[in-house]
Amino acid sequence: MSNAVAIADLILIVEDDEELNRLLVRTTRRRAGDLDVRGLLTADAAMPIIANNRIVEAYCDLKLPDGDGIEILEAVRGRSETARCVLLTGLTLSQSDDQRVKRARIEVLDKKNGATGSLLAGQPPSRPPHAQAEWDAQLAKVLQVQALEDQIRDSDTRIQDLERIVRQYQHTLAEIGQSLAAELAPLPESPLLRLTDGTTTVTAHDIMTDLRSNSPRALQWVHMYVKLLSYRQTSRKQS
Repeated sequence: MSNAVAIADLILIVEDDEELNRLLVRTTRRRAGDLDVRGLLTADAAMPIIANNRIVEAYCDLKLPDGDGIEILEAVRGRSETARCVLLTGLTLSQSDDQRVKRARIEVLDKKNGATGSLLAGQPPSRPPHAQAEWDAQLAKVLQVQALEDQIRDSDTRIQDLERIVRQYQHTLAEIGQSLAAELAPLPESPLLRLTDGTTTVTAHDIMTDLRSNSPRALQWVHMYVKLLSYRQTSRKQS
């Protein structure tokens, strides 16, 4: 008895949004004829299917929970020069991703504009015109919602990165402020500097008070201290 695995021709859809996946699968099956249409949610599930079947068409979301959609389509292209490879995304591709897409001859469909025209191209009218129009409109809305969700997730990532940078910046300023306070602590209450109005003087005590209360002027003193440290370092190098 042979243990060979039967190789089938199929259309592959990889999309981690379950509702959108079901819609794409049902929509594609209406024009697939005898071809099997397989809907998968992860890259891990897709790779064995690609290895053991002939993929006629592959539609894949750009961002998957466990992988890169372009990598999946590159694997399809590596096994077939004629397969139609389509990337679904609502995001702008990076320069490197754009180059990968071009090398693998991958089509890109923008979810924001609805991908129904390309996905349903050439399908037989299996529904009355008004019902077909309603179905197309529903799918387009789901694609647009999915694109907005992708953009929100991408924005959330950027916001988290920005928050991390701000926390790091605040932590660094606090450390510099502590160093400044340590230098000022032993100084007498004599004036350290005169402000631009020519009359107001600032003492070590004034600066220490600003640092402890985190007043708006505290940042000014920290910046001045950073310049002083830079000047000291330059002077040491010159000497």
